Amino acid sequence: MCCPLCGESRYRLYFNEFSGLWVCHNCGESGGLASAKKFARDEKQTIWKKPSYSAVKTERRNEIPEFVEIEKAPFGARRYVFSRISQETAREYGVLFAPSGAYWNRIILPVWAPDGALLYFQARALSKRAEPKYMNPRKVDVKRGKGDLIFNLDGARASGSCVIVEGWFDAVSIGGVATFGKGVTEKQAEILANEGFDRYTVLLDFDALRESIRLCGELIRRGCRDVRVAVLEEGDANSNLEGARLAVENAMKVSKYDVWRVRAGT
Repeated sequence: MCCPLCGESRYRLYFNEFSGLWVCHNCGESGGLASAKKFARDEKQTIWKKPSYSAVKTERRNEIPEFVEIEKAPFGARRYVFSRISQETAREYGVLFAPSGAYWNRIILPVWAPDGALLYFQARALSKRAEPKYMNPRKVDVKRGKGDLIFNLDGARASGSCVIVEGWFDAVSIGGVATFGKGVTEKQAEILANEGFDRYTVLLDFDALRESIRLCGELIRRGCRDVRVAVLEEGDANSNLEGARLAVENAMKVSKYDVWRVRAGT
């Protein structure tokens, strides 16, 4: 909810329901439950009432009961997510956590539909020993397969250009779109081309240059004119954000001839 002390309207008041502590990330005021009650505006809207994600975006319908908001997750899960993106960004994108069930102890990276439905997600393991690191959802738990969608198209539309990356965190960090892997399906390529961006920059992980050129070829084949490839020297866009931005700035335009050479293995 909004802070009643400073009157901000971006829902920057955070309340920890476990400790009873609260803080406004706008004015910096903080305190405990007693002071929260003191400053409550009225009985219907109280400062200790944590805002729902619907306060930030369209009301979301999490239809998998074992999933909880990331702010209710154990410390290790929150520390991992907030080390990669800010708490405000995690709330904006509706990151979840699975404390039980088929996706136990995994961070849920969601793709939400405009009407608030959970279309698809990837379940990222917290333990380094867990396999696989990224678990795809069961068909009964989602409405789409990962080969049928592109994550974060809204963010790309706002900029007029499209930076294509592999992972969820990569897309959020650099303001691009994610394909959820190196391999891009015909459906995904079609979705991207139909958006008609002024420029497409393919920025897959550093070990996927050949796949990057192939994706460029799919976009060129569908009539996209300004298609470029950006090369990361190491890591991915989230772990190497400065390098990713520099790579996008220096991205090389790809021609049909470049694509032909890759396909020919020369």
